[in-house]
Amino acid sequence: AFKSLLSKAFVPTLTSFDYGKFNGNWKLSAAEGLISVAVFLDDRRLYNQALAMWRERTHAYVYLSTDGDLPVPPANDAGKHQTPTELGCQWLDNKAKACRASPATDPGVRFQNGQSQESCRDFGHASMGLGGIINTAETAWIQGEDLYGEEQDRIVTGVLYAIQIAQTYDSRGWPAGFCANADELSSSLSLSELPVDTVYNAY
Repeated sequence: AFKSLLSKAFVPTLTSFDYGKFNGNWKLSAAEGLISVAVFLDDRRLYNQALAMWRERTHAYVYLSTDGDLPVPPANDAGKHQTPTELGCQWLDNKAKACRASPATDPGVRFQNGQSQESCRDFGHASMGLGGIINTAETAWIQGEDLYGEEQDRIVTGVLYAIQIAQTYDSRGWPAGFCANADELSSSLSLSELPVDTVYNAY
């Protein structure tokens, strides 16, 4: 009965929703859910689909300077967040005046190595996205797939970026250039959704 519930109620939504229109923690949480369902159902096709979701959104969720001047755009059917202006405003959570103008203009944000797509939103949601990355990688590791090794630089850099800011904000404030041109940045720096013990043990 539980297998039937997963197949009929969960899998259709997890595999058909256009997550790319929304913040990245949605798709990363969906990948985590789907890989767990796939293992439980012993379904290799679903497992591979979860890996594909993870690979696409992990690249689009954590920025590395080696990506170039802009983050990797998220894949979606709606064509959202593909231009420099759209990407900049998404990563700034529309907290810049340029993003709230009609039409929006490029906010001119300079992305920082290790920054997550939701860092400028708040760290709670950023830790959910990073958590989806880590938990999916952990399940894959148990199944013999080394996603940790595949995206080591991106995962480690993203996690350390979040932790460093969360630990030093009270004494040092925001790092230079953090979410430049954004206003009303959230000082909610809780990383309670980040499975730090899991990622620490992995590396």
